[in-house]
Amino acid sequence: MLTIDTPLEQAMCCALISIDSTLRSNLSVGLPLDTLLYRSGSFSSAGQHRITDSDPYFNRIRKAWSEGLLHTFQTLPTWTPSGAGRGVVAVTLRRYRRREGG
Repeated sequence: MLTIDTPLEQAMCCALISIDSTLRSNLSVGLPLDTLLYRSGSFSSAGQHRITDSDPYFNRIRKAWSEGLLHTFQTLPTWTPSGAGRGVVAVTLRRYRRREGG
């Protein structure tokens, strides 16, 4: 998605989509978000912004991304395991926790 030629503003959009995924999957991460744009070699900020739950731009892109992702997921071909029909196929998802101090 990002290349060396990606405009800074588009890169920020990508970063916000990424942090939105983190917000949705990790309850210990939350709003507000403080952003800082910095153009390479400028030695100064290109802009600061605090994103809260009422930020119209953030809410618009998170809604658009979520809807687009759902649409894409719904149009993917259905997975068919090799040997389908020869028995029950079960999918088990496990969540592993990191050991404390290790």
